[in-house]
Amino acid sequence: MTSPDYYGKFNYHWDKNGTTTTTQLKPWLDPNNTGALFLSGIPVGFDESAAPKIENFFTLFPNPSNGQIVLRFNELNFGKTITVNVFNMLGQLVYHSNPTVYYQYDLNLAELNRGVYFIEVNNESQRQSQKISIQ
Repeated sequence: MTSPDYYGKFNYHWDKNGTTTTTQLKPWLDPNNTGALFLSGIPVGFDESAAPKIENFFTLFPNPSNGQIVLRFNELNFGKTITVNVFNMLGQLVYHSNPTVYYQYDLNLAELNRGVYFIEVNNESQRQSQKISIQ
């Protein structure tokens, strides 16, 4: 071998950068200390503890699901038209519907690939999102 062996020579070991997990991973997750929460325009973090707590106006089950999901509404939404949007993990809209609901709405997402999705439901005064896993 005539050239130098550089394989493995250019490294920066994660345990040489502090003791906590966030400090150790900082050079890879945010090397310029920008505090960025977006990667190529895609949100990569959300502080759920900072979100205001509101009373749920719908529940969903089963979760995880095979794609057949039931949205059950409280009595304040009976007879109202709502908007149901389903987003994948990249924030892309993969399902949209505007049904008039009473007690429950049966949502068929069986054609979607396995994975995690966000179901967002809007009525004229509220918006609520829940995470669902399709297996």
